[in-house]
Amino acid sequence: CSPGRPVPGGGGDSSGTGGSDGHLVRTAGGSGRRAGPDFTRPVGPGGYAWWYVDALSDDGRAGLTLIAFIGSVFSPYYARSGRGDPANHCAVNVALYGGPRGWAMTERGRGALSRGPDHLTIGPSALHWDGTGLTIRLDERTVPLPRPVRGVLRVRPEIENQRIFALDPQGRHRWRPILPRARVEVHL
Repeated sequence: CSPGRPVPGGGGDSSGTGGSDGHLVRTAGGSGRRAGPDFTRPVGPGGYAWWYVDALSDDGRAGLTLIAFIGSVFSPYYARSGRGDPANHCAVNVALYGGPRGWAMTERGRGALSRGPDHLTIGPSALHWDGTGLTIRLDERTVPLPRPVRGVLRVRPEIENQRIFALDPQGRHRWRPILPRARVEVHL
């Protein structure tokens, strides 16, 4: 695909109305944003927000994906509710690859959610931005066999991105790769 051209073909739909491709990706916001993630970004009815960390060990033998959700896009309960209150459908999704292996995603309600400009807490797990990096304290349980996934991740940015990109013509689906390159320390 050449720069400045829409993604060809098709292949899936975004949540909500409209397709997930076929339009140019463009800047939706500019510089001047505060450093790090913004955990206070409003999430309206039918919406969602997520903060994503993907890490691979230096030797390539172990990997981790973590997604903190408000309005879990993968939740059948959120869909069944009519997607009215995203704060009532929050989760921390953790997938571990290589060694150790495991997957956790417990959906929690509004009472388990706390957030401010520099922190997001969902149940017993929490993310905190201290101005120099992101600390994630995990306390989740795997499925289908319940085993604890507990530990601390420290995300240390090498590059930070301030731009926000609109992924749909109305600007409803926005994307900001906050730390496109970082070192991640994992202690589980």
